[in-house]
Amino acid sequence: MTKEDITYYTRRITQGNKSDIIVVLYDIYFSYEEDVRAALEKKDLTDLQLAIRRANEVVEHLKLDLDFSYDIARQLYPLYDYVQRCLSKALYRQDAAEVDHAAAVMKELREAFIEVAKADDSGREMQNAETVTAGYTYGPGSLSEVTDGGSNRGFFA
Repeated sequence: MTKEDITYYTRRITQGNKSDIIVVLYDIYFSYEEDVRAALEKKDLTDLQLAIRRANEVVEHLKLDLDFSYDIARQLYPLYDYVQRCLSKALYRQDAAEVDHAAAVMKELREAFIEVAKADDSGREMQNAETVTAGYTYGPGSLSEVTDGGSNRGFFA
């Protein structure tokens, strides 16, 4: 994952509601999955271990965010567990087929959460984050971002 990706995901998290943030987590997972595939292609075990650990951490975060007061959480937990097992197999077998199995599950779940996010009309989760507005400036093709510069950023004392 590049620094630009990190900035992009950070911005999406600060501007999103709870459902949007879950979709961002799936997108982060797929960024790390690309890293896993690149490491497998290069046959670089160090990069493979790092990428799989990071992808696994995203899935673990999704597992920890489950609210078991809803029945759907009991169905999602085994799916996330399966994805983590596939990632482990991908590491010790050094086989992209295991990554494909995990990707199939994660793609279906991501699509479902995109639909949930469309229906979620709650406000953004981070109330004290700056509002970001993007638009074209005077230069052709250059994108400039403007923040509100609010004084209520961060923690309250």
